[in-house]
Amino acid sequence: MRKEVLELSQLGPLPNEDQDIADGVLEHYEELLHRIQPPITRDEAEQLIKLFPATACFGLEWTLLHIIESTPDWPILSIIELCPSVEWKQQILDRISNT
Repeated sequence: MRKEVLELSQLGPLPNEDQDIADGVLEHYEELLHRIQPPITRDEAEQLIKLFPATACFGLEWTLLHIIESTPDWPILSIIELCPSVEWKQQILDRISNT
Protein backbone atom coordinates (compact mmCIF):
# COMPACT_ATOMS: atom_id res chain seq x y z
CA MET A 1 0.00 0.00 0.00
CA ARG A 2 1.32 3.44 -0.86
CA LYS A 3 2.65 5.60 1.91
CA GLU A 4 0.25 8.42 0.91
CA VAL A 5 -2.75 6.15 1.46
CA LEU A 6 -1.39 5.00 4.81
CA GLU A 7 -0.77 8.58 5.90
CA LEU A 8 -4.25 9.66 4.79
CA SER A 9 -5.72 6.74 6.73
CA GLN A 10 -3.89 7.90 9.84
CA LEU A 11 -5.25 11.42 9.39
CA GLY A 12 -8.80 10.09 9.29
CA PRO A 13 -11.83 11.44 7.43
CA LEU A 14 -11.67 14.74 5.63
CA PRO A 15 -13.05 17.54 7.81
CA ASN A 16 -16.36 19.14 6.93
CA GLU A 17 -16.29 22.69 5.61
CA ASP A 18 -18.22 23.92 8.63
CA GLN A 19 -15.66 22.55 11.11
CA ASP A 20 -12.93 24.58 12.73
CA ILE A 21 -9.90 23.35 10.75
CA ALA A 22 -6.34 23.93 11.94
CA ASP A 23 -3.92 25.74 9.62
CA GLY A 24 -2.27 23.49 7.08
CA VAL A 25 -4.61 20.52 7.55
CA LEU A 26 -6.47 20.93 4.25
CA GLU A 27 -3.23 21.54 2.39
CA HIS A 28 -1.78 18.34 3.83
CA TYR A 29 -4.79 16.28 2.69
CA GLU A 30 -4.65 17.94 -0.72
CA GLU A 31 -0.93 17.27 -1.13
CA LEU A 32 -1.29 13.60 -0.23
CA LEU A 33 -4.30 13.11 -2.50
CA HIS A 34 -2.53 14.73 -5.45
CA ARG A 35 0.52 12.50 -5.00
CA ILE A 36 -1.57 9.36 -5.58
CA GLN A 37 -1.25 8.26 -9.19
CA PRO A 38 -4.21 6.21 -10.42
CA PRO A 39 -5.10 3.46 -10.74
CA ILE A 40 -5.20 2.38 -7.14
CA THR A 41 -5.56 -1.11 -5.71
CA ARG A 42 -8.66 -2.56 -4.12
CA ASP A 43 -6.97 -2.44 -0.70
CA GLU A 44 -6.14 1.23 -1.19
CA ALA A 45 -9.74 1.94 -2.23
CA GLU A 46 -10.97 0.23 0.93
CA GLN A 47 -8.85 2.60 3.01
CA LEU A 48 -9.61 5.74 1.03
CA ILE A 49 -13.40 5.34 0.95
CA LYS A 50 -13.41 5.63 4.74
CA LEU A 51 -12.12 9.21 4.42
CA PHE A 52 -15.23 10.88 3.03
CA PRO A 53 -16.52 13.81 5.08
CA ALA A 54 -20.13 13.80 6.21
CA THR A 55 -20.98 16.48 3.64
CA ALA A 56 -18.24 18.47 1.90
CA CYS A 57 -14.60 19.51 2.22
CA PHE A 58 -13.91 22.32 -0.23
CA GLY A 59 -13.91 19.97 -3.22
CA LEU A 60 -11.35 17.49 -1.87
CA GLU A 61 -14.10 14.89 -1.63
CA TRP A 62 -14.35 14.94 -5.44
CA THR A 63 -10.63 14.36 -5.79
CA LEU A 64 -10.97 11.45 -3.38
CA LEU A 65 -13.89 10.04 -5.38
CA HIS A 66 -12.03 10.20 -8.70
CA ILE A 67 -9.06 8.38 -7.20
CA ILE A 68 -11.33 5.65 -5.81
CA GLU A 69 -13.12 5.30 -9.14
CA SER A 70 -9.76 4.43 -10.74
CA THR A 71 -9.79 1.07 -8.95
CA PRO A 72 -9.81 -1.81 -11.45
CA ASP A 73 -13.21 -3.49 -11.68
CA TRP A 74 -14.93 -0.44 -10.19
CA PRO A 75 -17.66 -0.33 -8.92
CA ILE A 76 -17.16 -2.70 -6.02
CA LEU A 77 -20.22 -2.66 -3.77
CA SER A 78 -18.42 -4.11 -0.76
CA ILE A 79 -16.07 -1.12 -0.82
CA ILE A 80 -18.91 1.39 -1.23
CA GLU A 81 -20.53 -0.01 1.91
CA LEU A 82 -17.47 1.14 3.89
CA CYS A 83 -18.20 4.81 3.15
CA PRO A 84 -19.05 6.56 6.45
CA SER A 85 -20.99 9.36 4.77
CA VAL A 86 -24.62 8.69 3.89
CA GLU A 87 -24.53 11.60 1.45
CA TRP A 88 -21.41 10.42 -0.35
CA LYS A 89 -22.45 6.77 -0.39
CA GLN A 90 -25.62 7.86 -2.19
CA GLN A 91 -23.63 10.12 -4.53
CA ILE A 92 -21.41 7.17 -5.48
CA LEU A 93 -24.39 4.88 -6.08
CA ASP A 94 -26.10 7.58 -8.17
CA ARG A 95 -22.98 7.94 -10.32
CA ILE A 96 -22.90 4.20 -10.88
CA SER A 97 -26.55 4.04 -11.88
CA ASN A 98 -26.04 6.90 -14.35
CA THR A 99 -23.27 5.13 -16.28
